[in-house]
Amino acid sequence: MKADTSALPSFREMLRSFYANEPSAPDYLREKVFAFLDTVADAPTCLHGDLQTGNLITDGKRDLWIDLGLFSHGVPEWDVAQLWVFTNRLDEERQKVLFHLDRAQMLEHWDIFVKAYYGIDTPEQIAEAVKRLLPFAAVRIPFMLNMAYRKPISEGLAQFVATLNDGRRIVEDGLDGIPGHQEYEQRENRAGYDGFNEESHLFTLFVIV
Repeated sequence: MKADTSALPSFREMLRSFYANEPSAPDYLREKVFAFLDTVADAPTCLHGDLQTGNLITDGKRDLWIDLGLFSHGVPEWDVAQLWVFTNRLDEERQKVLFHLDRAQMLEHWDIFVKAYYGIDTPEQIAEAVKRLLPFAAVRIPFMLNMAYRKPISEGLAQFVATLNDGRRIVEDGLDGIPGHQEYEQRENRAGYDGFNEESHLFTLFVIV
């Protein structure tokens, strides 16, 4: 859907503003993020801003998007990258808590979506599409964590995102490959989320080496 760019903010510029004004963002991370953002077009395409299955409701006749606080415009990869993270890299326990779907259902959701959206169907094509999404996912992570929990960017997360943004070879390695991941081992409880709140449980991610 074409966006009215005079009325909607740019998601790219929202991210640029976040990194420019976030005191906990180290200079090397800002440099990496800004260099990437400068390569991304600012397309007049509507973005949900928080695209995931929990923000779509239906009565069987109408499908309605909710939670439009980040409704904006930009390239679709900002939204698609977020959907990929939630369907592919969130651990199954959290998927069940948040979306009432198990891992197999979340992966099926992604498989249907990515094939229809990009008009692709082979594993190689899907892998290539995911590879293109990785820097978009990386840049989003600190922004979304800050939005959700108002936590500063830790040095471990900053190093992870900076490395991811430069990466070429994907290795699924969970948190063990993230420098400083121990910083996320402390847990807190948040009402309504059954303990779902810390970076160490929010994203079961991947490492670039």
